[in-house]
Amino acid sequence: ALPISAEQRGYDHAIVSGFQLATLAGPLCDEPLMGVAFIVEAWERGEMTDSLGPPRSGGQLICAMKEACRRAFLSQPTRLMLAMYSCQIQATTDVLGRLYAVLGRRGGRVRSEEMKEGTPIFVIDSLLPVAESFGFAEEVRKRTSGLASPQLVFDRWEVLDEDPYWV
Repeated sequence: ALPISAEQRGYDHAIVSGFQLATLAGPLCDEPLMGVAFIVEAWERGEMTDSLGPPRSGGQLICAMKEACRRAFLSQPTRLMLAMYSCQIQATTDVLGRLYAVLGRRGGRVRSEEMKEGTPIFVIDSLLPVAESFGFAEEVRKRTSGLASPQLVFDRWEVLDEDPYWV
């Protein structure tokens, strides 16, 4: 570890606050950043070179740190994260096709399916993006004539495979 001067130690709070602001609202769509590390190896206060000069107050240092974190983040390939629901559905065999059609249309993926012994009921475990879940239960009940009903529980975050800058 590099030695830190007493003057630099006085700016610790401002540096941490700038980092927190940068990670609270990311540069792509004001999303919280996850799975990102910033390593500050060294920093020093520069000499006054123009009318603005180096940051003199904590507020100026907070803004400088926030902007440095944003620029460092954008210098690497970026991806967005999707919130995913775990979706468990019980349905009879005669409505499975319609159920899979609804899941596919909304970007869901089937993880497993099991048949309950002694009954014509399948238990389907799938993943569904939270953004696609609005109105999902109603659509499933409508398409299956009420013979299937989903239960949605938050499961995890997943990296979106698409490049956010590609149109």
